[in-house]
Amino acid sequence: VGWVADRVSRPQILAASCLTWTVATVGTALAPSFLPLAGSRMLFALGNAAQNPIAFSMLPELFPNNKALACSVYNLSIHVGRAGAFLAGGVAASPIIGGFSMDPSSWRNFPDLFQIPMDYLDHTVAISGLTILYVSGSTMVLAS
Repeated sequence: VGWVADRVSRPQILAASCLTWTVATVGTALAPSFLPLAGSRMLFALGNAAQNPIAFSMLPELFPNNKALACSVYNLSIHVGRAGAFLAGGVAASPIIGGFSMDPSSWRNFPDLFQIPMDYLDHTVAISGLTILYVSGSTMVLAS
């Protein structure tokens, strides 16, 4: 990425990596078997590889007076976006996996999305290095 960044403008590299990432995401969604899926995921990684280094090198130039704030907002947006994606995925998959029993037409049911079985969280030391993929009934799926 550094060699290319010395010869091509960084905004063009960022645009190309975003386009590669987007095409690979669509390819992942439409993959009919494992090999196209694996190829799409490799292309996804290639497109994603340039985004953070380029963005972090551009932020101080775009915001010279607020470098720390700009980098903080950029980092925060990554985690907020990921949390929003998990929340949307959980709501979309709730009829399939039997997760949330929520009437989407009522705003009063919105807090139901954030209910977590507390009996699983009393062992926070044991699961602190894991990611909770989803909770359904008395089942929790974790990933390391």
